Amino acid sequence: MSFSVFFSIMAGEVALVESYKASGNLSYQKGAYQDAITWYTKAIDEDVDNALLYNNRSAAYLMLNKYSEAFQDASKSVQLNPTNCKALMRYVKCCVSLGKIDQAKDACTTIRSLEPQNPDLLSQLHQIDLLQQTYHYFEKQLAIPDLRFAYHMITKCIEIAPGSLNYGLKQVDLLIQLKRFTEAKLRVEALLKTNEASPDILYYRGLCLFYLDHLDKAVSHFQHVLRLHPDNLEAQKSFKRAKTLLRLKEEGNRYIHERRFSKADEAYTEALTIDPLHDPMNAKLLCNRACARYNLEQFEAALQDCDRAIELDSAYLKAYVRRARCYTALEMHDKAVEEWSKVVQMSPTNEHKQGMRAAEQALARSKELDYYKVLGVKRNASFDEIKQAYKKCALQHHPDRHTHADDATKQEQEHKFKEIGEAYSVLSDSQKRQMYDSGVYSSAGSGGSKVQARNLFTQVFPGFSANGSTVHFCFS
Repeated sequence: MSFSVFFSIMAGEVALVESYKASGNLSYQKGAYQDAITWYTKAIDEDVDNALLYNNRSAAYLMLNKYSEAFQDASKSVQLNPTNCKALMRYVKCCVSLGKIDQAKDACTTIRSLEPQNPDLLSQLHQIDLLQQTYHYFEKQLAIPDLRFAYHMITKCIEIAPGSLNYGLKQVDLLIQLKRFTEAKLRVEALLKTNEASPDILYYRGLCLFYLDHLDKAVSHFQHVLRLHPDNLEAQKSFKRAKTLLRLKEEGNRYIHERRFSKADEAYTEALTIDPLHDPMNAKLLCNRACARYNLEQFEAALQDCDRAIELDSAYLKAYVRRARCYTALEMHDKAVEEWSKVVQMSPTNEHKQGMRAAEQALARSKELDYYKVLGVKRNASFDEIKQAYKKCALQHHPDRHTHADDATKQEQEHKFKEIGEAYSVLSDSQKRQMYDSGVYSSAGSGGSKVQARNLFTQVFPGFSANGSTVHFCFS
């Protein structure tokens, strides 16, 4: 090949590179940064050692917030031409954007030695100093710990260094500690767009699934992370935690279904020790344990669990329903009506309206004589249980047993004896009892006289006779 042909080819290649570069510059000026990158890439393919082309493409990447790509090109440009202050300054900007403070400071030192009066040097040094100070305050607040202020400081760092994966992950971690799980998930998704292969981001994605109460998905995601990065200790711990929590929750649910309420209580109690930070899950566990304790007739403990569940999740409908039932079981009827009112406002279903009506009926009954309480029996007591309770109470409070007492005691016992008879006359009659239980039977004006109470007594105790108003009965 002759020299003329060789130089002709070389001149053609240089012209092609210049053409690509010119097109890239034009696209950049128009704000078409992706097109500019395409043109600069074509030029680089023709001239791989051209420092200017890498510097130009780095500028286009920066405009698209593609900080890692911009940094790579800026590094290549400086490597090819280490004394070019324009390339060095872009390298500094890339370092600051990625939070690479030490590398940015080293490059500034080089620029100062080459061009002490560089107009952009002071502004970049100010940004570096501001970033250093802000990160220092972040670490200080984290050590206190003041998580809210630490979050504010790391957010300020990200404003200066938006491409820093390190700062981004610290922000995600703080959002999780602050229990702002949805925000943490959105931040992780944003970081994944530019760092999809990062094991740390994949780990935090699993953590967000865990805290957003997607336990099955979290377990599967942690398994995926560990297949890619088996030595990731945080993923190992979180995988174990999620798996244990899922197992205990399912065990508790199974025990509830089997009506093994004590075992369910144990399973939920153990599950509640797994992660105090997990408010959504802990609210469910507390509400489920309240169900177990309610069925064990531990109404006070069940009520406390409902209170705690609502503290953790103020919109948790099931916890409000369960708390309303606890209030009724504890005969706190005013509270029960108030709670059912909240439930109906949150979810006005027929079932909830029916619960409201039942609570109102119970409140109305509570203002009258409670026949079940008078006899000391449960509301689901059988006829035989009611009869046995009546016998016991009637014998205890029969007026003839207190003939030698003072007038006040006699009057009190007579009144109780009358109430016992009144309660038995209603609860021993299936029709009256049904009306009483449904709230349509009123005790007002239904009380029997002294004679009626004694006559009822002789019916239950047929071995004794009455003469007028005196029952001849000897108490030992």
